[in-house]
Amino acid sequence: MSGHELLGTVPPLDLAPARVALHHAAQLAAAVGHTLLPKRDDVSQSSLHVEPALGALVGEPFGERAPRTASLLIREFALEVELARFPLAGRTLGGGLDWLARTAAEEISAAGRDAIELPGFDLPPHDVERGGVFEQPDERQLDELARWFSFAQLELDHLSAAHPGASPVRSWPHHFDTALLLPVEGAGEGGAERSIGVGLSPGDETYAQPYWYVNPWPPPAVERLPAIEGRGAWHAVDWVGAVLTAEDLIAAGDVGAQVAALRAFLDEAIPAARKALG
Repeated sequence: MSGHELLGTVPPLDLAPARVALHHAAQLAAAVGHTLLPKRDDVSQSSLHVEPALGALVGEPFGERAPRTASLLIREFALEVELARFPLAGRTLGGGLDWLARTAAEEISAAGRDAIELPGFDLPPHDVERGGVFEQPDERQLDELARWFSFAQLELDHLSAAHPGASPVRSWPHHFDTALLLPVEGAGEGGAERSIGVGLSPGDETYAQPYWYVNPWPPPAVERLPAIEGRGAWHAVDWVGAVLTAEDLIAAGDVGAQVAALRAFLDEAIPAARKALG
């Protein structure tokens, strides 16, 4: 498959240390848009997107005269603005913010701000929250997580092309997932707009490994969930969604088989989510 890389060279349950470090590092890339861009209803000014060729999480463009972006280079574990880089190992969040402020000094002044500020999301515990430094994550874990993020972007772009009206594919610094939203016609209970969220989480408190999800909104009653016959299963504790874990996806085989397994899951789970929404 063009652009896709084989997943599973590192066991998915071993990725948590690098994933948590990257989650906190991503707040720095998101901080520039959060600070300098006008606030949007969906808070997407602080969102990121994946550049598969670079293995990077890239922030929203900032600066009117010559728009630039702040990026988190996953494999290098470094911030980048244009060609300037700031390796994060041995550095603090404050050090990263100071570097970004120096790099974007002109834009900060134009926006009438004094500094770059973190979005302030509630994240998994890490020493950097208390002023500690980033340790260098395991390089194999970083490589594997870059593959997961790139795989997600490529597949969500493919899905978006098949679903007119889909939202942009974004990586969200709060939950650290890469996702899009599919609108569903009609209103749900209480008049809430119906939609289906589709994305990849690199792992969280629910699953300690990467997983794909298809979330119907508003959450339907569990008894209304249609059976899923192929790979994947419904998750119904705290949130409702069809889930395909990394272990199940990796078990499909080579990279072509992994792509086919994911698309088969989505081809079943998205209609099932629509059906569950009535």
